[in-house]
Amino acid sequence: MNKELIDYINEPRNGNINFSLARWYEEKGHLAPAVSFYIRAAEFSEDVNLIYEALVRVFLCYDKAGERDITSETTLKQAISLCPRRPEAYFLLAQFYEYRQKWIDAYTFSCLAMDLAEKKYDVMPNTEYPGDYVFYFLRACSAWNLGKSDESRKIYHNILDIMVHDLNKRYKDLLQTNLSLIGVGSEKTTIRKYSKNKHRLKFDFDYLDKIEENYSQAYQDICAVILNEGKPGTYLEIGASKPFIGNNTALLELFEWNGIGVEIDENLVNEYNQQRKNKSIKQDALDCDYEKLILEILSSSDKNHIDYLQVDVEPSKNNFMTLVLLPFEKYKFKFITYEHDYYSDVYKIYREKSRRFLFSHGYELLINDVSPINKKSFEDWWYHPDLIDDSLLSAIKNVNMDLVHDVEEIFITP
Repeated sequence: MNKELIDYINEPRNGNINFSLARWYEEKGHLAPAVSFYIRAAEFSEDVNLIYEALVRVFLCYDKAGERDITSETTLKQAISLCPRRPEAYFLLAQFYEYRQKWIDAYTFSCLAMDLAEKKYDVMPNTEYPGDYVFYFLRACSAWNLGKSDESRKIYHNILDIMVHDLNKRYKDLLQTNLSLIGVGSEKTTIRKYSKNKHRLKFDFDYLDKIEENYSQAYQDICAVILNEGKPGTYLEIGASKPFIGNNTALLELFEWNGIGVEIDENLVNEYNQQRKNKSIKQDALDCDYEKLILEILSSSDKNHIDYLQVDVEPSKNNFMTLVLLPFEKYKFKFITYEHDYYSDVYKIYREKSRRFLFSHGYELLINDVSPINKKSFEDWWYHPDLIDDSLLSAIKNVNMDLVHDVEEIFITP
């Protein structure tokens, strides 16, 4: 007979002894008797912290058993009412609601926790409570699902800027995923769209008069047109996405470019192919025969290089893995826009990796750390010096590693 049971026989109404016996049963996987003795511990103890922990453990037992949602929810609320400044029950309750997609409840209790809970307690073991930052995650996630996208972005970026070094690996990876999904802002606020009726380009080339408006997020399409001197060209568009909104190659079709888009989302591929002259193919960027695609693009051209390469895959790690798959040893690319998303790269390594890689293949920076909004560095633009005339470069080139470059300042006359 184990010690906990002997102690219970001797003092069956002792709260601490009931709690110890409940823990013994829980650790052995006997959840039903564990719940019974946790409830007895709460009933017979006068220590509010012990009662609180007993109630939380009742919830954890029910949660492991996957049953009694209403009882589980009520148990955590009772725990919060006893010790409203302890964090564990808030965390478990907000997470409980998140898993069930009860977003307003998850949002409410994560907000309450941020205002009320204190973290000075020795946190209960085996509650998966990782630290203070979890309430920011829960609030950001529920805010996003409630349509509070600006609030959600602000919270996630505050986590990145202020708390990232406190995160464990699970939450760092989660932050990276979520930042990649939410982007820097809505399409309305982040696409720097050119209109001939509203703006005046800084560049005085006759062929630019053909452009009534552009489609890319940050003037990538106009830059490609300029670097190709308004002539027909070739492109490989990795991460093609939508056919026009925020698209870097739609304008190029006006100048009779030929190219292929690569996109993993079948719905976007279908939309693209219904609306565009050139095609997009459904393909995982990490499992693509790029040499075959390049040969297909060049088959209708007298060139042996690609004029424009876009590499835009989420997240930063996958984008770099895509970059190194390209056949740089066999083919050159006149102009490259590489989306490193440094502003949202949790590990802050892939911008530098991409730079080392492209420098090693003879490419030079055209503009470093391009930003469409709020000085958020999201792209580097590159060129191959063998393929572009210096007079074109001098008008556009902006390389200063200490600066984030707002594209509107480069392309648009104030």
